[in-house]
Amino acid sequence: RVILDAARTDAYLQLPNDELQQAAGRDVTQREDGDFANLIWRHTQGLNGVTAALYTHQSRLRYTGDPAVDLAGATPASADGGTPANLPSSAFENRYANYIGLRTDAATRVAARHKVGYGFDISTVTGAENFTLLNAVDNGNGTTGVQAINDSHALSGGDRSAYLQDDWTPGRFLVNYGVRYDIHKTDTTTSQLSPRLNMTYTFNGRDKFHAYYDRLFQPAPIEDIRRLDPNAVAFKPERDNFYEVGYTHENGGITTSLSGYYKTEQDVIDENIIAGTQIREPFNVQKGYVRGIEFAVDGSLTRDLSFYANYARSWARAAGDFTGGLAPVGAPPGYFYADHDQTHTASVGLAYAKHGQTVNLDGEYGSGFPYGQSDAGLPNFYRVPAHFIFNLELGTQIGQGRFALSALNVFNHGYVIKQASPFSDREWGQGRTLGIKWTQNF
Repeated sequence: RVILDAARTDAYLQLPNDELQQAAGRDVTQREDGDFANLIWRHTQGLNGVTAALYTHQSRLRYTGDPAVDLAGATPASADGGTPANLPSSAFENRYANYIGLRTDAATRVAARHKVGYGFDISTVTGAENFTLLNAVDNGNGTTGVQAINDSHALSGGDRSAYLQDDWTPGRFLVNYGVRYDIHKTDTTTSQLSPRLNMTYTFNGRDKFHAYYDRLFQPAPIEDIRRLDPNAVAFKPERDNFYEVGYTHENGGITTSLSGYYKTEQDVIDENIIAGTQIREPFNVQKGYVRGIEFAVDGSLTRDLSFYANYARSWARAAGDFTGGLAPVGAPPGYFYADHDQTHTASVGLAYAKHGQTVNLDGEYGSGFPYGQSDAGLPNFYRVPAHFIFNLELGTQIGQGRFALSALNVFNHGYVIKQASPFSDREWGQGRTLGIKWTQNF
């Protein structure tokens, strides 16, 4: 089987302003465009198979600031500290990156209870970064000036990885174990050998228990790293240890599961917003952890009506020095919540299907992401308000085609996903969005 998958996207965005910038007529725009293509060849024979994929991806980001407005309101701090400094900035960027790679995956049944998988992935990236950041600075004599920070360099690097794994089925056990080796190259070369072990035990036809461990290696995309501070410590890949245990029970067409997980993190990847822009710059936090529990249930209420519900309670925290990029100065006094941490997350859904007619209704709840800073200097101390939204889809079969109407956030509930802070810009949830879709079978 040969598969060609390709797409092209273009986006032109006018970025939101706060009240003062809006009144001053600030006009900041951003263009993002990209395309990708995957040419995949897949061959199977009995229990053995091989897949090879040649892929390419291009992306481009163009950001245009508005310095006339961004820098116009700059005021230095007063000598006695009575007037805080207002030293905004404006930025310009034209960046493109071209990726090309080859990935292979193969599986071979070597014995009755052993199926071995192996493969590799090789990719290279080329491109260019042209970036200018204009900062208003205090001249020290009651006036302000403009300081320019420039980054113009070629992008180059890539990734190399290979893996080997075995699916072993001794009795009631299913054991998947393997190892992966990664090499990531940018200005420097880093690597890691990552083992993995996953075990599932089936007690009977209704109950299963699983335990899982994985060593993770996560570098940031090469095009996201800017050289804005010549004295900054080099950006590092994140290295994690992930553990999970869980239990699943099936009875009468209803499946219930409960799992708990814990992840230790080294050189945690986070990002901050360059002041006055929508540009995100990654940096490292020395250490962190993520832990949580998840509960889920799904099944059929009647022949035509099914349901699902899930709930997650999580903690994602980090601590230690900030390094790399335009990292905030200093280390917070202890552990703080990551800006993507949401304490409570839940969703429920109903799906009805009969004679080609379908109705899907689901609800989503989030207790809110953190922002702000405590009086003691601890980041992400407060939380945005919780939100709950409903989504609806109606579908019908028409011959060999299918027509569907969808509505996201049916009641048009306005809510803030993230509040403005050094780690993120203000981001609103998507308002009511209507869509239509037609699917045709040939």
